[in-house]
Amino acid sequence: MADNTTWDKIQQRMSALSPLHTRMDETEKMLNMEDFELKSFDGKKKLDNVVNVTGNRAAAYGHRVIENLASYKWQTVVEGQVAKREARTVEEFLDANIAQTNICLNETFEDVPDLVTFWAKHICNRGRIGVQWTARVENGEYKIDCVPLDMRYVPYVKGRWAAPIYWRYKDEMEQELEEYERMAAQGMGEYFKVKLSGNELIEARDFWDLEKNEFWVNKQIAYRQKNPYGKLPQVIVVAPSGFMFRGRGYIEHEGEDIYFLIRKLNEELNRQLSIEQTIGMDILAPPYEQEREVFDGRPSEPVPKSGESKAVRKGERHIPVPRGDLNKASMTSRQDIMAQMDDGAPMSPRAYTSPPSAIEVATEVELLNQLFQSRVTALQMGLSQLKRLMVDMASLIGKEYKGEVEIGAYGSQKKFALGTIKDSKQYSISCRLMTKNSKLEIVNEARALALWGRAPLKYILEDVLMVEDPDGWMREMELEKAKRSIPALALAEMALRFAEEADETEDEVEAALKETQWKICCHAYVMAVRQMLQPVQMPGQEGQSGQPQVEEKGGNANALISLMGARGLPGGGGQGKVPAEVG
Repeated sequence: MADNTTWDKIQQRMSALSPLHTRMDETEKMLNMEDFELKSFDGKKKLDNVVNVTGNRAAAYGHRVIENLASYKWQTVVEGQVAKREARTVEEFLDANIAQTNICLNETFEDVPDLVTFWAKHICNRGRIGVQWTARVENGEYKIDCVPLDMRYVPYVKGRWAAPIYWRYKDEMEQELEEYERMAAQGMGEYFKVKLSGNELIEARDFWDLEKNEFWVNKQIAYRQKNPYGKLPQVIVVAPSGFMFRGRGYIEHEGEDIYFLIRKLNEELNRQLSIEQTIGMDILAPPYEQEREVFDGRPSEPVPKSGESKAVRKGERHIPVPRGDLNKASMTSRQDIMAQMDDGAPMSPRAYTSPPSAIEVATEVELLNQLFQSRVTALQMGLSQLKRLMVDMASLIGKEYKGEVEIGAYGSQKKFALGTIKDSKQYSISCRLMTKNSKLEIVNEARALALWGRAPLKYILEDVLMVEDPDGWMREMELEKAKRSIPALALAEMALRFAEEADETEDEVEAALKETQWKICCHAYVMAVRQMLQPVQMPGQEGQSGQPQVEEKGGNANALISLMGARGLPGGGGQGKVPAEVG
């Protein structure tokens, strides 16, 4: 049995990352809204008889950003030295893998509905995202193992090794060890019996490097195998956020979370609120003093606390030192703190003119995007790297398994031959963000209408409307245009649809109705085609086609005028007068 060198190696890396972990722990306390405690000037002594207030500003801001990121849609784009059909196959393969991965997460973890939601929370709150992802074919079934990683507990050296750390209760750990024992019995690695005791959480460390995989439990090695993939099965991405210095101690500020602009201000806001509430409580329970004529040479009595009534010797009444207008100073301080927090973490839209202009709406959205653009970049990098790992896993499995496998979500699985998936080195895999901000979508739709007929359709769909499948949109639009020009196409499509519904309907009466409908449509289609092939030429129409012509409409800027303010100008204004007709 091996000694504890691997466990110690992991522990040494955790010690080196302790400044970063301290920062993460502070953020976690802030988001959990742990009770704020007002302290003395030196910060060492907790003050008594005060009202402590814990604000929710940072947590509320984080929730807004996270929910926004989690709602985004991502489109897989494969480009490079592959034919369009092959690229489409790879895209479908990757989308099916993501769908099955989300099912795996949903069935394994109670609080992880999908990977993007998990990553959205962690890229904002931790500044790092990670996942351990593997795939295999077992008895002809394609199986995925996916573990989302909390990067607070994942020591790693980029490209060399990674060791996720997690905790399990005894019964959960026993179940996991049984799986490792089963794998060893099938010839995959070595299993070592470990001793588990007590009902407390048990620490486990899953170490991976380019050569081996070791599973450790409470400083005991439980399982060892050769790395079957030849590469690390983890995807780890750091948010390009912060100031990216590389001086001594840089690790503490590498990959900052979204709160780094307001972290210290949040504590000041809690202190401000606590002081104000403490002063307010004095109105309900003010301190009182009364004088008495006793001269015994003793030191003066301490200052009374809120709600306390005490006697003091005559001539020794405590009088507060004048401090000016405390209320005004408090209000000014609060405004300064809130203004700075709004700059670093805006909670509400900027003030609009009435009605708001398109430029104002677009500017606000751009400003908000600038605050968490680094999070979007990290999500794009993470998804792209994960999908490349999926292709590499498929290529590895396809060398041994030559059959087809079904991949995807329940009810929408597709068949793929893993050996036919092209090598990932022949093309690039990127993830395109599909904007889901409702305000910006309104502006984009107005821009699209203004550009219609003046700009290429593909540019309008991809760069303005940012639809998920621009090629699919173009095909559907061309098909609808053809249907308007040739009604027989619509009749043929309806006949086919009614025929399919007739086959799928179990009710005999409804099935008979559907069958009659498709026969009627089919007859109308035949008659329309016959008339189209033998058009009737009217006098004076020689050389003209019998097909109706579809009117081509161009775009105009009217759609943007209503979004440019009441006068059609940035910034709005009053309604302008209609010019009088001259004549």
